[in-house]
Amino acid sequence: MVMESFEERQKRIIREFISKGVEITKAYYEGASLVFYTKNPELLEDTRISEDLARSLKRRIIIRPDESIRLDEAKAKELILKIVPPEAGISNIYFYPILGEVVIEAAKPGVVIGKDGKVIRQLMHEIKWKVRVVRKPLINTPIIHKLRSLYVRHDKERVNFLRSVGERISRPTIFSKDKLRNLTWIRLTFLGAAREVGRSAILVQTRESSVLLDCGVKPGLNSMFNSYPAFYLENFSIEDLDAIIISHAHLDHCGALPFLFKYGYRGPVYCTPATRDLMFLILSDYIDVLQKEGHYTPYTSKDIETTMLHVIPLDYNEVTDISPDIKLVLRNAGHILGSSIIHLNIGEGLHNVIYTGDFKATNTFLLDAAASSFPRLETLIIESTYGGPNDVFPSREEALKRFASIIKETAENGGKLLIPVPAVGRAQEMLVALKICKERKLIPEIPIYTSGLVHDATAIHTMRPSMLSRRIEKDVMYGKLFVTEDIDHIKNIDELSEIAQGGPSILLATNGMLCGGPSLEYLKLIAADPENALIFVSYQIEGTIGRQIQDGAKLLKLTTPDGRVETLEIKLGVHTITGFSGHSDLRETISYLYRINPKPKRIIVNHGEISKIMYLSRYLHSKFKIEVLAPSIGDTISLQ
Repeated sequence: MVMESFEERQKRIIREFISKGVEITKAYYEGASLVFYTKNPELLEDTRISEDLARSLKRRIIIRPDESIRLDEAKAKELILKIVPPEAGISNIYFYPILGEVVIEAAKPGVVIGKDGKVIRQLMHEIKWKVRVVRKPLINTPIIHKLRSLYVRHDKERVNFLRSVGERISRPTIFSKDKLRNLTWIRLTFLGAAREVGRSAILVQTRESSVLLDCGVKPGLNSMFNSYPAFYLENFSIEDLDAIIISHAHLDHCGALPFLFKYGYRGPVYCTPATRDLMFLILSDYIDVLQKEGHYTPYTSKDIETTMLHVIPLDYNEVTDISPDIKLVLRNAGHILGSSIIHLNIGEGLHNVIYTGDFKATNTFLLDAAASSFPRLETLIIESTYGGPNDVFPSREEALKRFASIIKETAENGGKLLIPVPAVGRAQEMLVALKICKERKLIPEIPIYTSGLVHDATAIHTMRPSMLSRRIEKDVMYGKLFVTEDIDHIKNIDELSEIAQGGPSILLATNGMLCGGPSLEYLKLIAADPENALIFVSYQIEGTIGRQIQDGAKLLKLTTPDGRVETLEIKLGVHTITGFSGHSDLRETISYLYRINPKPKRIIVNHGEISKIMYLSRYLHSKFKIEVLAPSIGDTISLQ
């Protein structure tokens, strides 16, 4: 008996689902998706066909137009602008010839789609390209255009990459599925964030696969050995990696990613679309700041671009194969925009691992609470950033009142306020908090400034209002939040001295831990005046300048780009407000474990200072009577 080839089998199956006369010209795997190219343009318009195919084949199906039927780009663009109503506010049109796809960026995506999809169907019928619509940022930022242009320039290269991923995922397994359940072993090796905060990286290995969860750095440290994951461990091999999964776009979870590409990794990186966009911004700024401050740069902008070309974005709750024996689902983590709880289904339901990454178990001003319901769960890996006995936050409302009180008192005394923030997450949370304070008239009318990456990161938030809290989604969508005249962005760091010499004001600036950037430069300008105030609203990792100040340091030794050592005296008021955190406190973590469904059989505690990890581990073991582990760097745990 002659075996069918992959392409022959796909052609036979698709013809069982659609009418006679359909012509399939090519069929490929792209990642975990099956892609069919057709000369029948009506298939682009009728999504029911691809949905029926997906159910039959148990694969995501993508149908694309064969290049022979497409209009040329100039005519297609002309028709798009003619068919789409002007009020859509089209800002950019990107053509991807190899994919047969056109991306339309518009201020009002709904107008491009039309009622019941009427306009977008007409577009595909007329131009015979697959059409995708994205929202234009309400705040101008070059980062998104730069990223989309990167994909246009490397269209062919990216398609070849996706096909190679598809082949790797679909490779024959060493054992049949029947034998796999009895023979599979699962190991977790902790390369970072074990009994520490920073450089998150967990290696997941099975008999068939090798996957890395997060790939972060430890901000504030100069030693590569201590600030990067333990890639030197024998278990870790770039060549064996099937995939890297990034939970969210903070440096301690993604900052070492381009480093692996620099040294040869060319496999897929999975994350949400928002994480992809924010990660491009954060990583680019990271090396820019290092260069400006005279520090060693572990990778280049070219390495970052290579990294982005290997990202495969996934929406929340989308199931995808990432290796022969592992399926991946990303779920809302509630920490920052696009942050994910990572769910690995290993060996056809043999074992389910949930990795929370950084998560928030309750609603914030910005985001809805983390997902807590999963189809199956055996092993839970949970963070413990605030897992100590005294880590109980005030409510958001209490935090807001204290925040407003500090601002009011400082302003009345003629002082200036510095709020160092991570560009993603706390910056936008604080912008919402300031808006609430102003609406309630809790604070005086003083200038509010942002600096560093806050502007660009906020622009990315305006592109994805549906991923934000339902309480602010419409305000963001219609430009009532973040896009306001009472917030000025400081583009040039030299402008900070003018603000420091002026009257009372508020500055939200990166870096959130004062490890360089405009926040540190502004601190140097205002630190000597006791009437000024510094407000910490996010976690300060041990060893950072922010943590030193938070712990009471009054004299700081700072190294200049030319190697000189300067002393900075801290006289301004220092305040910490934990109630705005994007992490869960002790009470929220315990409540989450009562709420999570189903209950885990094993809990692994990571991402916390040693004392907090040990306290939370002991507490959870006594409370839930299950195995609780607290691994160290280099430890390997066998799950199966």
